[in-house]
Amino acid sequence: MTDKRKGMKSLKIVFVFLIIAACSLLVFGQQIDGSDDQNPQRDGSQKIRLLRELGLSREQIQKIRLINQETRPQKQKAAQRLRDARQELDSAIYADEADESKLRSLISDVVEAQSEVTKINALHEIKVRHVLTTAQLTRFREMRENFASRSRLPADRRNDNNPRRQRRNRAGANALKP
Repeated sequence: MTDKRKGMKSLKIVFVFLIIAACSLLVFGQQIDGSDDQNPQRDGSQKIRLLRELGLSREQIQKIRLINQETRPQKQKAAQRLRDARQELDSAIYADEADESKLRSLISDVVEAQSEVTKINALHEIKVRHVLTTAQLTRFREMRENFASRSRLPADRRNDNNPRRQRRNRAGANALKP
């Protein structure tokens, strides 16, 4: 397999992971009514829209919440291990004297920790995926493809339809006028 194909495959896997993670986070952490402490208007409406687009039943939402509750401690522990491993590697890289064998060992620790995070996330996504019906899975794939194609657009084209960005751009342009 060529490097370009490997890169595209990796990119697709990352997008799948991000979308499934987003769906599961939306369902787990928040109430169905879309209440959200940080930004209720934007985040809540996006969550409600996602739930509506997938057509999740209350039973499915409860199952996904349970999966999240069961997986959360493992995810947190693995994420902390990865952060610690990265911090230790970073400290060793920028130490006054770098020991090559210690650096290699620390790199292995980071790779191992990252592998564990990936494994836990993948197993979590598989459990969530089993909650979806065939129709929901089909819709989810479409949403994922739309997200992937949109993320491949240059940033300036991606945000052309974003009203907030349009207002910001107009305000910035007006500020530059004499």
